[in-house]
Amino acid sequence: MFCGAPADRNSVDAIISEMTQPAINLCGKISLGGLAALISAARLVIGPDTGPLHLARAVSTPTVGMYWAPNLINWGPLTRKLHVPLISWNLPCPLCGIIPNEPYPFEPTGNCSHAVSFVRDIHVEEVLRAVENILSTENQLTGVQLPDN
Repeated sequence: MFCGAPADRNSVDAIISEMTQPAINLCGKISLGGLAALISAARLVIGPDTGPLHLARAVSTPTVGMYWAPNLINWGPLTRKLHVPLISWNLPCPLCGIIPNEPYPFEPTGNCSHAVSFVRDIHVEEVLRAVENILSTENQLTGVQLPDN
């Protein structure tokens, strides 16, 4: 399941078209309450430091979150048992090299006007390892068996 703003729909469709597993694009099609209900029934939420990731933590769904280092300090998970933060230590903008330092709390804006990912140095392999670890921890806590595929 992918969620986002209506403007994200085409990008998500492109991602889904490259996937080997089925997925649904809910960009711009679901209310906040509906999203909370879906997330509360999910086994795991993977995402950047956005509203849906925080919502997952609020409804006690395990998370693997990707954070820009300064934002992890302010908005990262308080516990690590079922919430794994992956950290991007890349502080400068990947396009112009400016290190955004205003306005507090260090949003990637200020004197840099680029709307780019500040977590692009978090690799897929890191995310997969975190997912495997958290699902393994979840199994230990719940006794649920993972399928072998």
